[in-house]
Amino acid sequence: ELWPSVGTSKMDGVKIDVQGMERQVLEGMIGLLTERRPKLLIEFHAGVDRSRILRLLTEAGYAVPGTAIDPPAEESVVDYKDDHSYLFQARA
Repeated sequence: ELWPSVGTSKMDGVKIDVQGMERQVLEGMIGLLTERRPKLLIEFHAGVDRSRILRLLTEAGYAVPGTAIDPPAEESVVDYKDDHSYLFQARA
């Protein structure tokens, strides 16, 4: 609801670093995810249920698994480590 009042409808990406509230943030922006399909950079924190987040992203049309961003060399298989960021993009 905020974006029209700000005066822009373009949104290329969203960084989410909310100290354990990742699922709640994504649930609150589900309409934006399905309509605008921005790239998402999500930092996961300890105690966060990754399976619920990944299911929500899949249902919103995002490709899972995401891509490890920091540091990418440490993960040959994406395992969503605590305090690391991952890029998610909408499926084509």
